[in-house]
Amino acid sequence: MQVLFDLRPPHLVQAQGQKVDLTRVLIIVLFVGFVVVSIFNIANMMVKLRGLNTELDEGRLESSSIGNRISGLDTKIAEFRAARDKIKAYLEFTRQDLPTVEFLSGLEGAITAGLKVSNIDIRPGSVTMRGSGVSDQDVMDFVNALDGMKYMITKVDPPTMTKSTLNNALITDFALSCNIKSVTEIGEALPELLNIRTTPAIETAPEATQEQTPDNEEGQGQ
Repeated sequence: MQVLFDLRPPHLVQAQGQKVDLTRVLIIVLFVGFVVVSIFNIANMMVKLRGLNTELDEGRLESSSIGNRISGLDTKIAEFRAARDKIKAYLEFTRQDLPTVEFLSGLEGAITAGLKVSNIDIRPGSVTMRGSGVSDQDVMDFVNALDGMKYMITKVDPPTMTKSTLNNALITDFALSCNIKSVTEIGEALPELLNIRTTPAIETAPEATQEQTPDNEEGQGQ
């Protein structure tokens, strides 16, 4: 019978008796790696989520800004439409009442200091006026001025004149009517109104020179 004795210290004997459990170590390593990877993924997701929240806030601000711009554009479009409607109304007024505007513009220059027009009735193609003048001559000067507005007025009827007193002064009341042209006729009369010359001025110069030549020769002969 053979007996073996181990003379090593007890702690060395116990350390040698323990075996490494590879499966357990592998499980621990995998668990630690899983925890580390999970923490990294969570941190990465939080960073990305924060970035997405920032982009979302920026998108909301941009959307709000675009909404404000669209609202401003709607307001401007409404203003432009209102201005367009006004312009159309003015153009329609000008087209329909151009004879009235032209007549009133010419009437301003025809009225003298001694004349007063108290009533004007303008209808398509005709005008009736009432007023008073200091004298009969003031009324006749006014009639002559109207008769000279050939581009606008086609006919001036003789005025009806009566005498009355105003502030102990004798005045002449009158009533007259005249015919005015249409929009088309006013447009056709514009060249005459503007005194557009159809013959160049240089062509008339030799004639004037020839007409003055005999007089100059006679003066030299004398």
